[in-house]
Amino acid sequence: MEALTLGALRAEPGTKVTGFLEVPGTAIQMPVTLAQGTVPGPLLSISAGVHGGEYPGIEAAIQTAASLDPQQVRGSVVIVHIVDVPAFHGRNIYICPLDGKNPNRVFPGNPKGTVSERLAHALFSEVIARAQFYVDLHGGDINEGLVPFTIIMDSGDREVDDRALTLARVYGIRYVIRGRVAGGSYAAAAQRGIPAILPEAGGQGLLDQQALQIHLRAHVTRLKTVRGDLRPRPRRPCPGHPGVHLERDGSRDRAGLAPWVRSAGGSTALVSSAPPPAPSSSPW
Repeated sequence: MEALTLGALRAEPGTKVTGFLEVPGTAIQMPVTLAQGTVPGPLLSISAGVHGGEYPGIEAAIQTAASLDPQQVRGSVVIVHIVDVPAFHGRNIYICPLDGKNPNRVFPGNPKGTVSERLAHALFSEVIARAQFYVDLHGGDINEGLVPFTIIMDSGDREVDDRALTLARVYGIRYVIRGRVAGGSYAAAAQRGIPAILPEAGGQGLLDQQALQIHLRAHVTRLKTVRGDLRPRPRRPCPGHPGVHLERDGSRDRAGLAPWVRSAGGSTALVSSAPPPAPSSSPW
């Protein structure tokens, strides 16, 4: 096993280091942890804080990095605690305050572009492109509340897409949605042939403990099933909760698709649902 390096950081086999990844041409330093195992295996890259107000994902990255034992790691792990540091400090919604752009719409970035483009390029070239698996932690932003879900993106390579879907199932969030927005971190990874997921949990500017635990459970238990042959081992769904996921048959999505619902203009949506009818033998 060789040492794992990132910028000026270096983790020898069986060790863990924490420091900063600098974004060239800016003053931004992204806090990052490297863990190098003692047994060869895949490189798993995890990032959080691409949107600075999505706190459960950020806290999950910080806690995972702190608790990670490199002696128990098979392969390598890179965890970027906060990507858009200026947005985190400024409590900005969606955008980096230094250029007004959403970093998750400009991947893989541009080393000579605006701040968001440089930030995306640094993350993509130094962290994402080196990985065999990539997880980008998100949630609802300060102005959003949402039901937890995971996004994957078609790469055009069936094997890559199958591994991304399996990774999403392993992560354990019930709803998995096929993304269609270009410029996202997970989309750039997919286009590079890297199985990637973007799990969302939490929102409204809160460090919600339930959302935090969704991410932490996945990191502590489920992502350990990523094996050296780069094929995650699926987790069996809980009884009575089969999970909604995507399957692709030719050019069509089969039943199980969790669709995006979009408005043609500004609007307010009120979504309601009702429980299934009670059995005829119910006393109520």
